[in-house]
Amino acid sequence: MGGCLVVEMGGPRRGEHGELLEDEFSHLPIMIKEPSREKLLPDPLPAPYQPTYTLVLEFTDVLVHPDWFKKRPGVDQFLQTVASADFEVIIFTSENAFMIWPVIDKLDPENKFITYRLFRDSTHFTDGVHP
Repeated sequence: MGGCLVVEMGGPRRGEHGELLEDEFSHLPIMIKEPSREKLLPDPLPAPYQPTYTLVLEFTDVLVHPDWFKKRPGVDQFLQTVASADFEVIIFTSENAFMIWPVIDKLDPENKFITYRLFRDSTHFTDGVHP
């Protein structure tokens, strides 16, 4: 029942005869095709502040189980170890930022280990998919 309401109420507005009604958002593209920003990461910090290594981790299937967003065993210790070993840790996922941001906050509640977060809006939309 709830799913039907979301589909019905979340769709575009229609007139009495089923025709689509135009609004201020009708002309916008449905899918984001270009990354949300030119530079994904800021310029490196000057020495001695720049970490020695950069580690990019895929969020789904590496750090958490995708079905329930359950942490993989040892994830907390792993993040603590690589962050203390002078790694700049970057999390990437092709998932939607609105859903995943709070989960990453749970992985690193004090923002001590994960330096940057990259999401689907950081990729190019090519051949009908976000690679």
